[in-house]
Amino acid sequence: MSSRCRYTLVDWVYEKYNPWKAGRLLDDKERTWLTPQLQEEFEQRKQERELELAEMNHYFEEYNPHPRRLDVRDCVKRAVCKAMDMDYMAAQRMLNRIKREIGEESFRRVAVGIELARREGWEKIEFSSQKEDGVMTGLRFCKEHPTGTYILQEPKHWVCCKDGVIYDTYINSLESEVQYAWKVK
Repeated sequence: MSSRCRYTLVDWVYEKYNPWKAGRLLDDKERTWLTPQLQEEFEQRKQERELELAEMNHYFEEYNPHPRRLDVRDCVKRAVCKAMDMDYMAAQRMLNRIKREIGEESFRRVAVGIELARREGWEKIEFSSQKEDGVMTGLRFCKEHPTGTYILQEPKHWVCCKDGVIYDTYINSLESEVQYAWKVK
């Protein structure tokens, strides 16, 4: 398991307590609040969470096509690069051209993605968060769509799902809600 996908005491504290209380507890470097009972509870949750993360690793591959491997809020470009098998700079030029043509301020605007999808003829798949069978998450999408290439719209984030694997810089895309998807191939 990669170091990015480990469950730590910090993760557990923020999961268990509100952020204000968690921050105060973690400021205590001596960990005087960590009783044997809480330590046991943490260890049990750690085992559960690491099993979940191990399963999630099967559906995730870290992907950053930025020429200098920088993390620069470019999820749209990353998703387009992977989905369309494009070079990073070619995707940037294409998205910026669309942005200018439709009069948007940034290639990150939803309208740019919608226009790209329209031009490419991608099919839009919508999901309701009110479904009886639960919210569509990135992980669930991967399991239900083991073949094909999709761009997923998550809250303020785009990712590419290719043959049941999410390509992104952060594994938490698997746990985020998928608002809709475009079938690219």
